[in-house]
Amino acid sequence: MLNIPIISFVIFLGLLQAVILSSILFFSKRNSPIKQYFLAWLILIFAYNSFEILMFTLGKANNFFFIDNYIPLVHIYCIGPLLFLYVASNTIGTETLGRRKWVYFIPAFICFAVNLVSFLLITFNIIDEIYRPQLFMIYRNTINIERNLMIIVFGWFLFKSYQILRQWQSDTILGEDIKEENAIIHRWLTLLLHVFLGTLIIWSFTIYGSVLLNQENNTQFYLPLECWLSFVMYWIAFMGFHNISIIRIDKQKTNQSILDVLDDKQVGEALEQLRRVMEQEKCYLNPALNLTKVSELTGLTPKVISAICNQVLNKGFGEYINEYRIEEAKGRLADPQYKHLTILSIAYDVGFNSLPTFQRSFKQVTGMTPTMFQKKSQE
Repeated sequence: MLNIPIISFVIFLGLLQAVILSSILFFSKRNSPIKQYFLAWLILIFAYNSFEILMFTLGKANNFFFIDNYIPLVHIYCIGPLLFLYVASNTIGTETLGRRKWVYFIPAFICFAVNLVSFLLITFNIIDEIYRPQLFMIYRNTINIERNLMIIVFGWFLFKSYQILRQWQSDTILGEDIKEENAIIHRWLTLLLHVFLGTLIIWSFTIYGSVLLNQENNTQFYLPLECWLSFVMYWIAFMGFHNISIIRIDKQKTNQSILDVLDDKQVGEALEQLRRVMEQEKCYLNPALNLTKVSELTGLTPKVISAICNQVLNKGFGEYINEYRIEEAKGRLADPQYKHLTILSIAYDVGFNSLPTFQRSFKQVTGMTPTMFQKKSQE
């Protein structure tokens, strides 16, 4: 038998922590607040869900107005898009997704519209009394359909989040090098997605199990799922703050380490050696280029090269290499001499291993696709 007071206390602590962290994320002043806004809204949704559970375990659910009682599931439909946008903002950047980010919330908008219309028709007696029982049955069946669809929608966004994370990992790692901050972000996002994968599995078993066991109207059957969602919210609040702190501390430590390794004169000489092998020898055209090969060409140690890129140039090694490749591609796209070549051919010629990676990197640097840049340059 569940000890309700203990459960209520645990849920309350998680709820309190979520409110505090979401407030910090909303009101802290940083250069790129968009990513923390996505996480803050994600945490708030779980906090709202936990508040509902808390009132339920205390027997006070009827004392509060819950949107979910009247327009159910809408906030749940927002979890997938927010998770996807949070992962994207920390990896490839939301600017690569275009300006219409609201399209990812279309399932939530549809759910809201359907439920709102049904609620208004039933509550305000807009239709004849004789049709109200049929309308109510349609409304309940619609809720059941939405409950099943939300698992599919959430699963799709979770899959797309994993896909973006894998793409970003392949784009940011060249050979043995990865920016330390990126490594922390990758570990955090991977763990976050694994937790949400567990949520999807438990969610699916609960929803479909309630149908198979005819427990759809038994609120106790859903309590383990609700407790798990509270745990996820608690975990996100704790780990999110923990990883934000780690990234800040890591930046401070790395900034200190570069001062211990190189003085100003050595930094200037190292930068000059890197520019020489890039601009004169054009080693970036080699698709198999990695940190070790650049180390052999420059005579600098891999550690020094990483430190120069990460701390002096404020970019990862892969990003540094790709910027030279993009500049080379821009020159070829604007030159009528290369007009007979396809975008794919130019991408391979300048050192990229895949067209999607080239297109994504090109747009991040120039703000337009390679095709748009080519047409504009040759007008």
